This record gives sequence, C-alpha cells and structure tokens, in this order.
Amino acid sequence: MAADVLLRPRLNADDWARVRHDRLTALAQRRDQAESVASLVADRVLYGDTHPYGRPSDGLEPSVSRITIEDIRGCHAAHYRPNNACLVVAGAFDEDALPRQLEAALGGWTAGPLPTIPAAPPLPVAPRLVLVDRRARPRASSAS
Repeated sequence: MAADVLLRPRLNADDWARVRHDRLTALAQRRDQAESVASLVADRVLYGDTHPYGRPSDGLEPSVSRITIEDIRGCHAAHYRPNNACLVVAGAFDEDALPRQLEAALGGWTAGPLPTIPAAPPLPVAPRLVLVDRRARPRASSAS
C-alpha cells in the first residue's frame, strides 16, 4: 500500500548503494550534455554556490558520493510530513469511504517542523556573458 511506502519506507543500505551508483553514472553522463551543463552553470551564476537553487536537485558527483543511508533516512524524517504534502486521488473511488480509508492509512502521520529554504538572492542587474570550457568540469567564468 502507498501509505506503507510513505510512512515506513524500507531505506536499506543495499538499495541506496544501487541508487547511488545509478545516480553517479547519470551525473557523469550529464557532463557530455550541453543543455545540462548550461543549466548547471546558469543556476550557479544566478543563485550562487551557497543557495539551494544554485545546486542541482539531482546532486553533484562529490556530494552524492558522500551521502549515506543515514542521511537519506534523516531527509525522509525531516521532509516527508503531512504539513509538507499534497495528496492527489485519481481514478475510480468511493467519495464517501475515502476519508475513512485515508484516516485509517495515514491517521498516525504526524506533522512536524520543516526545514526552511533561504530566500533567493536578487537576480543580476546587468546582462552577463558566461563561457563554459567543455574540457573542464562545469564551472562558470565570466566576461563583461
């Protein structure tokens, strides 16, 4: 049942090792995709390295390499909360029975504090030319 996946995810080390390997392979392949490299550089230029918007949501090779199964469990505990969720029900279902079914499945799911995301930094005021050396790892160098 979906509630079990949400409330009691397995999150074991063997699964994470497989997913991490797949993610690292995808991140290595991303280096050869011009559109992906441009997107990475644009986010870094617009938001900076220290803001979450300046970092790719799928990670960077060094950071993904360092993530442990404990980090994954901690992230799940911090972010997967009913006060940070939206439930969408689609398909054929009994509207009268649905609230009781959801309460039975998710009634023990407790709200909690959520991490905050810092405000986005202001966008640059002037146009900027950013050149990317494809022979190097994606990083920005600028010319005015």
